[in-house]
Amino acid sequence: MTGNGSSSAYDDMLREVRRGPLYTHLVPSEHEKSLPFPTLRAGVPGFAGYARAAGGVSGLRAAPDRWFVVDRRGRELLLYARTSALTLPSLLSHGQDREPGVVQAESADVELSRLLELRREFSVRIGELSDAFFRGEAPSAEGVEALRRILRTLLKGAHEERAIAQDFFTWLDGN
Repeated sequence: MTGNGSSSAYDDMLREVRRGPLYTHLVPSEHEKSLPFPTLRAGVPGFAGYARAAGGVSGLRAAPDRWFVVDRRGRELLLYARTSALTLPSLLSHGQDREPGVVQAESADVELSRLLELRREFSVRIGELSDAFFRGEAPSAEGVEALRRILRTLLKGAHEERAIAQDFFTWLDGN
């Protein structure tokens, strides 16, 4: 929900994705799902994300085992792949020594109420920035800084997110 009580376009897209075949049939319900990020890598405006088996040893978690791109409204699945069949460039190569299929967990050490507040703010900011990204416009400096602040807290580096939506992060970093 945005400050005026209505849901954001990003929240609407997520709702469509959760109701659609991606989450109801393709990705196991016990998998952890990433927040999708804007991308143009599928040839049209869309949102890219990944999923991985949930759980894991303290400090480690499973590497993403699948990734996807949905259209900007979340109604159409544009790409879906298991990482064993089609990996993304640099998805897991960050110069760290670790077992294949395992990534270092970098979770946010924040109270639940603050996480929910950040998630709401993320939804609004990513919605504003994705609109500018899809139109090929420069983002607002305030929006970029706000999203960076949120991502530092929520994602602690966003390595996999950067890999899945490289074009968006390149655009964001250039502004």
